[in-house]
Amino acid sequence: MSTPSAAATAANPAAGFYAGIVARSLGLALRLSQSVAPAAATRLALRLFFTPMPFKWAARRRPLPEGWRVEHWPFEQGAMAVYRRARVRAEAHERPVVLLVHGWAGSAHQMLGLADTLDAAGLEPVMLDFPAHGRSAGWRATLPQFVRALWAASARLGPLHGVVAHSLGAVATAHAAANGLPVQRLALLAASPPPALFLQWFARSLGLGEGIPARMG
Repeated sequence: MSTPSAAATAANPAAGFYAGIVARSLGLALRLSQSVAPAAATRLALRLFFTPMPFKWAARRRPLPEGWRVEHWPFEQGAMAVYRRARVRAEAHERPVVLLVHGWAGSAHQMLGLADTLDAAGLEPVMLDFPAHGRSAGWRATLPQFVRALWAASARLGPLHGVVAHSLGAVATAHAAANGLPVQRLALLAASPPPALFLQWFARSLGLGEGIPARMG
């Protein structure tokens, strides 16, 4: 299977993300169906767009890092996985809480290095798997759902000393903070582009033309 060239990836940053054989096969099916049943093709494209890829099986099987424990908090129709240091609760309560969140198709494990650094600095790092990511429940997720997950985490943790967020998680964090999320500091890392632009990249990656992203939007 060929991989996208450096020039193609530069012109369309999503090209590498949708280069897997599963995504390419689905793209072929969508191209074949959009001329026959455009409405159905649009619905299928939306389902694919809101499904994190690669799928989360590998993340679910990864062992927990030493010194960390996972909790599952009820969220909407399922539960989301939250990772905390395995320490006495009273000690954790004394430390300022910093929430760390990943981007699209990522997982909390990607934030582990930053979390360990914050822990060594005397803060209380809490890592979150967004819905449909890592060990959290679900198969599909959206940006508004990411925002709601941040509010749900804040309700459990209390006012946050800070949030460290990457990619789409950074966009969700900025949106939540602008609408009153109780947080003192933000560290937004490589925030993702607007959803409308990513829709265009998604369609180009699968060779869907301009019609489907217009209908998807």
